[in-house]
Amino acid sequence: MVCCASDEAAEEGTEFVISTRHNMTHRGLIAQYRRILHFAGVKEYPKLFQNLRSTRQTELAGPYGIYIICTCISNSPQVALRHYLQVTEEDFKRASLGGEK
Repeated sequence: MVCCASDEAAEEGTEFVISTRHNMTHRGLIAQYRRILHFAGVKEYPKLFQNLRSTRQTELAGPYGIYIICTCISNSPQVALRHYLQVTEEDFKRASLGGEK
């Protein structure tokens, strides 16, 4: 796995910070992401994978709809609404403008 703190540290032509996928356990993935956060100078936050999933599910639910995204992520709309989907700053701005973008 390649972990670079910045684009400058990446090898020429490297597209991804993590260049290979490994068949890791949940604990191994958490340890690897903690190393990545450390090298990137990002403070670790609680519930790492739940927050990653929540952020991505929220990003995709808008353009694709909750049913499609829940099918892809393998949870139900009820679980998504209860545990993952968030209201974003963009949502608040759009609501304050009466729904306009």
